[in-house]
Amino acid sequence: MLAPDLAENVFAIGAGDRIVGRISGANYPKEILNVPIVGDHQLLSYEAILSLAPDVVLAWKGGNPERQLQHLESLGVSVERIETSRLSDLPKQFRFLGALLDRQKSAERLATDFESRRQALKSDSNRPKLNVFYELWHDPLLTVNQSSWINDLLEECGGVNPFAASIEAVPQVSFESVLSEDVDLIIGGDELPKNWRDKWSEWGTITAVAENRLYTIDSDHLHRLTSRTLIAMEDVCQLIANVRLAHGVK
Repeated sequence: MLAPDLAENVFAIGAGDRIVGRISGANYPKEILNVPIVGDHQLLSYEAILSLAPDVVLAWKGGNPERQLQHLESLGVSVERIETSRLSDLPKQFRFLGALLDRQKSAERLATDFESRRQALKSDSNRPKLNVFYELWHDPLLTVNQSSWINDLLEECGGVNPFAASIEAVPQVSFESVLSEDVDLIIGGDELPKNWRDKWSEWGTITAVAENRLYTIDSDHLHRLTSRTLIAMEDVCQLIANVRLAHGVK
């Protein structure tokens, strides 16, 4: 397993006992900690992987270095590259893993549940939209564009990502550019430093800062595309709903 979310999703469909190796970042559920480490998402140990004689290596398409994946294949290892970019990719991933690991029924239940819960959380498209800035990192100031499931989540909760049209998947932006968008809400992951809000105090003319609307949510729920992503979606939708309510807009 070459991505934390893939490991979590294999456990979710009931096939965790099939995992023989993991990258160091894979730490949920706790049972995965008993599985040998074969590197991290950027640097793999070919010897460690070969020693485990896996039937297949599940890789993060676009996240694990393609050169290393190709080298594994040249050594005779079967590699499956799995797309994890958009919210709609997760049900597809569950179904793919179910077919691959003979867990079709449980995978289908998870896929169907995810789709129905996601639909139930979606904001009414007729409601007013809020400008929401997602702070992926603080130094440099990073966010996401429309290619990310984080953007999908913001939009479906009734938010507008002002940097959705950026060319880069993870654009570096300035405080001035956030100011020009006058965002209503700033959200960051809990991986940010505890004092991450302090730097925004200099930008008090931003509505989100003036109204003290700077919040963190669990990064593992948001940065890993798993069933727990819906917990992050619930949190974001609730934050947006609270801002609407504070302004008398339902």
